Parts: sequence; structure tokens; C-alpha cells
Amino acid sequence: MSSAYEILGLLFKYRPPFSIDQFFSLGLTDRKLAFVLDVISLIKSKHAVLNKRSSSLKPKSVTFKDDGEVAEGSNDNLGHNNKGNNEQ
Repeated sequence: MSSAYEILGLLFKYRPPFSIDQFFSLGLTDRKLAFVLDVISLIKSKHAVLNKRSSSLKPKSVTFKDDGEVAEGSNDNLGHNNKGNNEQ
């Protein structure tokens, strides 16, 4: 649990409202629940940011003609170029 508190501080800049001993003691149920909901919210936010960042970094797909040149136009599901290629 101390590692979780450390991660909250370092990664999320979040200071839990009570100590680890207080978290595992009886009582304070509403504060503990609020704390868990805050942590879930922080994790979901970080996940959304990382997903957005990783989707913007994905490379664009490029298809090549048989002679090695970059093909322009749409591709079929097999990665073949459909524009200007009427050979069968």
C-alpha cells in the first residue's frame, strides 16, 4: 500500500487525505470511499490521456506498388492498390 501512496504522489501529484494506518483502521468509511473514487478517477483520466497520445503517434499505413514506389489511392483488405490497377 505504501507503493500505491508513493505512485499517487509522484505520478498523479495527489496527496491522500489520511495515512495508511488510518486507511486500514475501522471507521472513516465515507472518506475511504471518496478516496477510492478519487483514485479511480485519476487512473481513468491518465488512461484517456495515454490512449489519446498513443493513437496520435500511430504511423500511417503506406502501400507500395510492385516496383517499390509509394501507391496513391485506396487499398483493399489485402493491402493491394485499387487505383489504376486494372490488370487481372
